[in-house]
Amino acid sequence: MTLGWELTEQTIRQQLGVHPVKDAGFVWYDSPFAAVRALVVGQPATSAALSKDEDDDEKLAALSERLAERQQERGGSFAVYAAPGAWQDSSSRRSVAMPQQFTGTRGALNATQLAERELLSTGGSRFRARVRILMSKALQLPHDRLAWYLNGVIHAVHTPVYMNVDGNRRIHNEDGPAIVWNDDWCVYALMGMRVPKQYVTDAQSVPPNDILHIANVEIRRLMIRKYGQDNLVKNMHLEPYAKDDYGELYRCDIPGDEPMVMVKVVNSTPEGLYHTYEDELEPVEVKVPVTKQVRVGPMAGKPQVVYETQIQMRPKRVFEPELDKDGNYIYKDYWLRVPPNSRTPREAVAWTFNVDARDYVPRQQT
Repeated sequence: MTLGWELTEQTIRQQLGVHPVKDAGFVWYDSPFAAVRALVVGQPATSAALSKDEDDDEKLAALSERLAERQQERGGSFAVYAAPGAWQDSSSRRSVAMPQQFTGTRGALNATQLAERELLSTGGSRFRARVRILMSKALQLPHDRLAWYLNGVIHAVHTPVYMNVDGNRRIHNEDGPAIVWNDDWCVYALMGMRVPKQYVTDAQSVPPNDILHIANVEIRRLMIRKYGQDNLVKNMHLEPYAKDDYGELYRCDIPGDEPMVMVKVVNSTPEGLYHTYEDELEPVEVKVPVTKQVRVGPMAGKPQVVYETQIQMRPKRVFEPELDKDGNYIYKDYWLRVPPNSRTPREAVAWTFNVDARDYVPRQQT
């Protein structure tokens, strides 16, 4: 017996609309993978042994709560598909969005399409061909459920137990699986497109060239941000195309997008920390707001806030530079993205201060 918003077997029979279907038996599967494994491979309908991540069970609840808070902070859209039993709980009914079909924006895929992409990413050519044939015969029902009528038996897949979408209602999750089914089989997706698990859980291990050749522009830009623009340029082992006293310019060409130009500058102040000594005081100039009466002019007699410089005694703060193993000061490199038409590091650095290169003549670099 199904509960809450779960489609009943009778509803599925009506959706299939085949004459003998009203007397057909039912077989339920926990995930599309479980259905394919049973119908294509001919193995028992369980996918936990092959597809389950060891830490998914422990992280799933915490992940749902953390992502819900994060999406609320961003003002984005968040949806969780709860299992039928959980949906009956009043607290779940208040906190979980009513499930629906998420097709997202143009070009984005829904849960069923993403599951098919995930299935087609594994196995040999013969397996993938059989998966395509099976999926072509499937009826896609509301709430992202699949069903087949094969040899007098209805085969149906349960609704996902977890799904995350972004503000554009695309299936998306930067921190973990975007869709999870009952048996923990999951799909990773960014902006409505299926991606390898590595893109989400370990972006730093993706080769830079693979990131630059991601076909989807939005996902490529997201992966560049996750990987780090400075790390991308450094790990590409590019040579600077311009050098001067202000730094070095690097250019990374990106297929189908504007080139990424970065200027590398060296912090002239060594790395280190300020330490406060509470038992030692030193005079410090501070500006303090003071209210005074205006004596002349149209505002005469009215209060006015002015700032006066006062000397106050405060705990002494001393900068202690960090040293390397040889006792030398450590100077950190900084990478800044600048316009693609930057010709010299001086021009690029001046752009970051919103001044013309001809007017950028710093007296002292910090």
